[in-house]
Amino acid sequence: MITLNYINEVNNDSLQIGDIAYFITPSPLGGFDQSTVVPIFLGPVMAFTETTITVDDIIPGAQGTIQAGDFLMFGKDTSANVSGLVGYFAQVKINNNSKEKAEIYCISSEITPSSK
Repeated sequence: MITLNYINEVNNDSLQIGDIAYFITPSPLGGFDQSTVVPIFLGPVMAFTETTITVDDIIPGAQGTIQAGDFLMFGKDTSANVSGLVGYFAQVKINNNSKEKAEIYCISSEITPSSK
């Protein structure tokens, strides 16, 4: 198990147990060279709190490769999150965890009627 400790609060409402964690090391000059950088697989998220994320390190030695300052990202398990919304009605709740004003430019979805 790898436990990633954060100084600030982990503020991501869509993070769930079972999500697949990856990381990338930013360029020393800032940003990412997208032509050469490939996200490094860490493993599934096993637990998280306000200041920690625990990942099951499936790949031996992965714990030694992630460093402070690396960019952590996660993806959903595609076996459970394969399609868009199904049905005729949907309810969406959007949270802004920032204390700053925010505006939404666009929201879209792919909806498949379920009774046809």
